[in-house]
Amino acid sequence: MEECGSNVFDLPPSVNATLFFGLLSQGSVLEAIKLLPPEWISRLSSNSSGLVPVKKNCTISGPKPSTLFSTDVTLITVYAWILLLTSVVGIVGNALVMVVYCSRPKELTAYKWSLVHLAACDLCFSILQVIGAMPSLQQIHWPYGNVGCKLLKGSIQLGGMVAVGTLLVIAMERYIGVLMPLRRGNRGRRTAVALAVVWVISLLSLIPALISYRYDPTEKECSEKWNHSGLKTTHGYLYGYYLLIVFFVFPMACITFSYVKIGRFLWQAREKNELLYGNLSPDVVERRRNEDRRRIRVLLAVVVAFSLCVLPRRIFWVVVQHVDLSSLPLHSYYGLIYAGMLPYPFHVAVNPIIYSLVDVRFRENAKVMMLSVIRSCARYRETPKKQVNIQMAVKTRKETTSMWMEDEKV
Repeated sequence: MEECGSNVFDLPPSVNATLFFGLLSQGSVLEAIKLLPPEWISRLSSNSSGLVPVKKNCTISGPKPSTLFSTDVTLITVYAWILLLTSVVGIVGNALVMVVYCSRPKELTAYKWSLVHLAACDLCFSILQVIGAMPSLQQIHWPYGNVGCKLLKGSIQLGGMVAVGTLLVIAMERYIGVLMPLRRGNRGRRTAVALAVVWVISLLSLIPALISYRYDPTEKECSEKWNHSGLKTTHGYLYGYYLLIVFFVFPMACITFSYVKIGRFLWQAREKNELLYGNLSPDVVERRRNEDRRRIRVLLAVVVAFSLCVLPRRIFWVVVQHVDLSSLPLHSYYGLIYAGMLPYPFHVAVNPIIYSLVDVRFRENAKVMMLSVIRSCARYRETPKKQVNIQMAVKTRKETTSMWMEDEKV
């Protein structure tokens, strides 16, 4: 069976011929036409058959992920809208999380500082996602050049690295706080040092990705390429495995171990763990255990949601290195792309939703803060009216006094 190619029709260099003729062979004519520049549409309509001649019985050689992702208009648009919507939710939600926790600075524990750090990171990466999504929404070529390509694409990947590192720090902080409650030391300082280490490791691990991201002035696209600046395809394979192991498998194993140990401790009989609480009264011990249970429920929900968002992307970039994509049908290829890439942006927006649904205390604090803001706005809007009423009353009183004095003179 002959391979579908561009020998049956001349296409502009910017159009992926394999994808174009593959769509036509599957009957997706409109999707194929969307890949063409406007001036080429008239050339299609002038064809005597009304369609581009294409061989029906031919194999579709699957394009590389980066090529497909940069030429398929539908996929680009869907991904860009997901980036935009998740970024808006992430900006609003994470800003709310920061305000709720920081509005009570005296209650900011190491645990809450870690959540504020996670929210601040997600907020920053949400803003960068909006900037990166705008060209795709406007269906224009990449306008930010090579430097913008590296910074914006790299920042999206950095967001997942820092997030999983922060979740690991939170798990370790909870492990020490719950299983070692009498251990002395500055927990806030330890948490700050751990978060700094997370940033250093994440930035160092991002260097290969920054080198691989490249703006192609010919195709006017920004994509990950491992065939320049001394890079090889093997480096891309190894880097994909490195990200999967270091920024998912290892931290998730540590997080799972920590929460299993904490869960067994918190949900077993209190009498078995009396020595860990020292001379604390039973009421204080019970309140502390209930508070720790509440926090663990929230953190478990956050970890599960993060895994569902990030794991498909990690697995996807490993799978595509070993699977012969040309052997996949077009619908299977699209399914692999959508399942692997689309869930990732949600990780910047899902945490505030979890806090609102699972954490009763956060929900109550957010409600109190929003009611306070509404009352303040209402008082601010009423203040000018009160000032006008006072001024009118003073003016009326002056006029009345003046008239009374004139009457006295008469």
